[in-house]
Amino acid sequence: MLYRITAASLLALATATLAQAAPIADYSVQFNSQFDAAAHPELGLVNADVTADGLQTHGFYNDQGVPSQITLDTSGILPSAGDYTIKMDFGGVAVTRWSVKLLDFANRTQDIGLYIDNHNISFYDYQGGWNMGSSPLIQDNTAFSVTMSRSSATKLVVGYINGVQQFSFLDTLGLAVFNPSQFYLFTDDVATPGSGGDAYESRAGIIKSIDLYQTALSATDVASISVVPEPESYVLALIGLLTVGSLMKRRRA
Repeated sequence: MLYRITAASLLALATATLAQAAPIADYSVQFNSQFDAAAHPELGLVNADVTADGLQTHGFYNDQGVPSQITLDTSGILPSAGDYTIKMDFGGVAVTRWSVKLLDFANRTQDIGLYIDNHNISFYDYQGGWNMGSSPLIQDNTAFSVTMSRSSATKLVVGYINGVQQFSFLDTLGLAVFNPSQFYLFTDDVATPGSGGDAYESRAGIIKSIDLYQTALSATDVASISVVPEPESYVLALIGLLTVGSLMKRRRA
């Protein structure tokens, strides 16, 4: 009886913990040569090609002369556009010492959003306010992961690189709340001065995956989804317990 109770408790704990960090939308297996655009109308791709290596964007400087755009309609995915966690895994970005816009929150009309700047990430509020990490963790054409969360209850916004927190701030103005019907990813706005006013902060790169969570994950959860996870202790205990229980049943038989 004790074996059954303990096994049930461990299984419930494992299930609850894994569900807590489960994305509501996961595109990690979509960005390959078998991608079916018709099956995913919520994703809009302009000047972006799905290859075997991932979603290849060409940025502003490309032969077509039209900046790359990635839009995501989350109206049927997220219950709140102000309470979320988004994780983007990159195979690499061409230039990371200059400003590169990763997430746009103002329908491309203002310099508001999450940027790469000087090899790190920062949230810019269009009034000259930067919330910025200090470690040069992002290098040219090198794989990295960026995660950003916002809590509608606390207004707290937190940014991570490879599961390590880089900044946090209270979003009292709601600048990190996006339009759920047209959320721009790895797409610059048109307010930045540049070549003809076009989005020159859009850079070439490869996106491996995009994961959306319907709540602000904790720092522990973000760390767990940003690295190859080791088996949790309770999972190992559960496996061992089930093995022992199986052997005991065999002996009694």
